Amino acid sequence: MKYHLKKWLKLKFLFFILAVTGSCIDPFNPGTDRFQSMLVVDALVTDEDASYYCYLTRTFKDNQDIPKSVKGATVSVADDTGASFPFREIAPGVYRSDSLTFRGIVGRSYTLHITSAEGEYYVSDPVTMLDVPEVDSLYFGKGRFTTDDGVMHEGIWIFINSEKPADAKYMRWTYEEYWKFRVPWPNI
Repeated sequence: MKYHLKKWLKLKFLFFILAVTGSCIDPFNPGTDRFQSMLVVDALVTDEDASYYCYLTRTFKDNQDIPKSVKGATVSVADDTGASFPFREIAPGVYRSDSLTFRGIVGRSYTLHITSAEGEYYVSDPVTMLDVPEVDSLYFGKGRFTTDDGVMHEGIWIFINSEKPADAKYMRWTYEEYWKFRVPWPNI
């Protein structure tokens, strides 16, 4: 009798686990009936002595699609003194400034102007370039993060403590990685 009861409980438990794990996963397909192709702009101007890039693409309907580059646009940046600096298309959807004629200056405001090949006109809000605040401390730690596809990765979190200027809405920090590997010399 005990044998049949244990077997019955095991089967009931197995059925419960299968029912819970099998019934909780429902695919979600968002309705994109009212899809609208919109301009996506990726651009950054700093006070670095280098060319600046502006990448223009369009939104796309399905996750499997590749963003469509926006070709033939007229791209320029204007400052608050009235000077305008053109960007030249160097590849489909990639526009670059001339590093010899344009460099961002702290304290000036900049506005991005884009006219598509179809005649659509876009203009950004003016943004004042602020001075970079001093870094108080920099530290790191081991951490985990999950990508959009649900895969867990281990990595390094980098933390910066700094004063934020009172009139700053956004702060951006970038870094470059340098690695040095040492292989111990074998003792023979």
